[in-house]
Amino acid sequence: MPPVIEPADRPRQSSTSWRWPVDGRASALAAVILLAAALRMYPMHVAYIHPDQAIVPAVALSALERGDWEMAPGLREYPTGFMFTLRAAYSVQYWLARQFGTVDSLVEFVSRLPEDLYAFLIFGRVWACILGIGTVVLTARLGEALGARGWGWLAGLILAVAPLHVRESHYGTQDIPSVFFLTASLLFTLRAAASRKGLDVVLCGVFLGLTAAHRYQWGVVAVAYPLAEALKNGPSWPSRFRRVTVAATAALAAFIALNPQLVTYPGETWQNIAGALQTVYAWTGPPSLPATDLLALGIGAFPCLAALVGAVLALQRDWRTALPVLAVVVLGGILVFQSQRVFARYTLLFVPIVAAFASVSVVAIRDRLPQAYRAVPLTLLVCALVAAPFSRSLRVDSMLARTDTRWLARSWLNDNLATDTRLWVSGGLFFAHQSLPSGVQPTAVPEHRAGHSNVYVMTVEHPGLPFFGQVPDELWAWLASRAVREAQFVGTLAAGNDALGVYDPTDANYLPLGGFGAVQRPGPNIEIWRVRETGLSR
Repeated sequence: MPPVIEPADRPRQSSTSWRWPVDGRASALAAVILLAAALRMYPMHVAYIHPDQAIVPAVALSALERGDWEMAPGLREYPTGFMFTLRAAYSVQYWLARQFGTVDSLVEFVSRLPEDLYAFLIFGRVWACILGIGTVVLTARLGEALGARGWGWLAGLILAVAPLHVRESHYGTQDIPSVFFLTASLLFTLRAAASRKGLDVVLCGVFLGLTAAHRYQWGVVAVAYPLAEALKNGPSWPSRFRRVTVAATAALAAFIALNPQLVTYPGETWQNIAGALQTVYAWTGPPSLPATDLLALGIGAFPCLAALVGAVLALQRDWRTALPVLAVVVLGGILVFQSQRVFARYTLLFVPIVAAFASVSVVAIRDRLPQAYRAVPLTLLVCALVAAPFSRSLRVDSMLARTDTRWLARSWLNDNLATDTRLWVSGGLFFAHQSLPSGVQPTAVPEHRAGHSNVYVMTVEHPGLPFFGQVPDELWAWLASRAVREAQFVGTLAAGNDALGVYDPTDANYLPLGGFGAVQRPGPNIEIWRVRETGLSR
């Protein structure tokens, strides 16, 4: 009888092969994909609010109405890759609406869609969800390529339960698509350097171009392939140069195809980008959380520590493969963490890479354990890596299943405001205005207003994010004496600071990254006041 070969001792396939062995590893990856889908698809039926969620969709809808593919002037700091995707989706949606007779003209379609905000935003959310799940698969392959032989599924699992990736996969923005394309570019970088197949080289470049066309900053992944070619043993330097040139050409073509504004409007685009950089590098608002805190909140502290160990082990095992990936981490870290304003979502660049290197460290431990005694310690190790992030991801989903206070306020205002109502808004900056019915133009609250008898005031506060939700004390005193509170929508209880949770202090996302004890639902605390008629005159 031939000897039984245990899975860990089987001859391993090339780490860059697309084929998954037909054994327990394939089943493990399938289970990881299902888990990733469940965490990201639920609760798709609930409308969320993200600080930037309506900007790019609104631009795409305007482009459809005009019949072009142009980004709005003054917003060219946004690459157009995601806008083009939504523009194409809205074109299909309009065609289907015409086929089913629900609209008669493009003007009617464009006017209806923003009124139904769920229909307006749903495609971007579904697209982010799909690419978020896809990134889990790519991360599993990246883990295999970096040395987690047979256990790439663990890299996928770590990403699948990462709270930041789970949260952002619910939002219809360009963040998750850009991370998907970046991870694909890294993976094809390693494949192209190892196999030297022309198609891999082209795809490496294409995914690089798509990455930058969705988020300019993540163009730092461009350093990976030239470095990988320079480090690999093989053909002559002229041959390597030709391959890098092919990849660069493919990257440039993909980038310009989805982001032509750098060619058609170079001056205006660079001016808008410079303005955006000013808000990041010369930020005068509250300080961002430290990089270590952001990463620990985004994927978990234990996976970050495991990734440090895994990176060292990957360098020892095959430094020519690991170094191009780590170069992207270093350059991305310099770009992100040297700025004054670091959004938590900007650290998404690092999350798949952390997951991949963390899986490498676990495989190293597996190989050092006697085969007969691996099951229990490896099970405990995997649980330690994913238990806390998984628990927080479940809390994120449970919070997102509760309607945002701004949606509740919007519904109340639609039902209770008369057409001649004047609505004054204080606090929350313009992020509170997403709760207002269409056509309502809010302004700051005056001390008093004469000559109008139908006046309401909406106050927006948040105890954990005072920069994005704070009402002056003078206004509270004015309302106490001259107004009656008609409605109240509580997002977060005004508990002690330790119970408020950990928020991203530079971003107006009213859902914490950690600590949910005081959170009742997403959104700021909103109160709607009716000003008494006697309070309108001096």
